[in-house]
Amino acid sequence: MSVQFPPVSEETRVRMLQPPKGRVKAVLDTDTFNEIDDQFAVVYALLSPEKIDLQAIYAAPYFNEKSILCLSNRNRKIFFLFGFAVTIFFFYPV
Repeated sequence: MSVQFPPVSEETRVRMLQPPKGRVKAVLDTDTFNEIDDQFAVVYALLSPEKIDLQAIYAAPYFNEKSILCLSNRNRKIFFLFGFAVTIFFFYPV
């Protein structure tokens, strides 16, 4: 089964690929416990309020007995260093 997308003109495609002007609303989907690249992404977003309107940070697409607690503590440390008060919600897989 293949998906059929509607045709898009060259002009429309070029317009849609232009870099955004002003601040961009963003949501980060991260695994900050796992590798350093996501920690850099969180810090960059927090240090770039003129470019990025950070709406939320989602955590870890994986789950094990350590991941949720370690991830929330890692994120909490990053936010604390920047002076942010945060609320962390836990959603456990069923």
